[in-house]
Amino acid sequence: MEAPLVLAIIVGCLLTIGSNPVEANNPDPCNTGWHHFQGSCYLFWTKTLTDRTFDGHQKNCINKGGNLASIHNHAENQFIYDKIRAIGGWFWLGFEDHNGDKVLQWTDRSPADYLNFGSSNLPSGRRLCSNMQSNSDKWSVSQHCTSNAQSSVCKKPANQLPCEAAICLNGGICVPSGSSYTCKCEKGYTGKYCQKDVDECNTANCNSSHCIDGLGSAKCLPQ
Repeated sequence: MEAPLVLAIIVGCLLTIGSNPVEANNPDPCNTGWHHFQGSCYLFWTKTLTDRTFDGHQKNCINKGGNLASIHNHAENQFIYDKIRAIGGWFWLGFEDHNGDKVLQWTDRSPADYLNFGSSNLPSGRRLCSNMQSNSDKWSVSQHCTSNAQSSVCKKPANQLPCEAAICLNGGICVPSGSSYTCKCEKGYTGKYCQKDVDECNTANCNSSHCIDGLGSAKCLPQ
């Protein structure tokens, strides 16, 4: 392989790791079929359910470890809309009037810090449940909560990276190992968390002279 090509590959890998360390350390933070974005996983459900109402789809999301999707910024909204537009149809989202009192909240109880309704004239006299359709990135409450929908968007937190919770002391480096991790210790340290100073004097051949234990080394004093 030519040297310039090797250098280009190395630089490209370094840029990828530097720009997105989460994906670099954990290339699949979501389960199969889920899509990763901004630390969350999204499932665009298009399979037939026995109960295809808003509540039926919410129950399906809960069974899969999440909730009907909440949306908290324009980038997240655009990400979801791009997927829906590519699939087609309309999808339940997680904004609902749970108690019929016209107070909308997300099913995951996250704050309503971003709104993107297509109209401020919300219908009255019935419970409100939100959806997004493939012809607009705006949210709608045009369907009854009891309407049958083939599709919905589920959301859950991305799988925690093992090294995010790692405790590696004395300069130890976390090495992911499945859902756990190990600590690669600096020279002179050992233990699960690199918490123990290795006593090199135990293996040093100082005979009858005194030994000074250093980090990764031992020094025999002259007799």
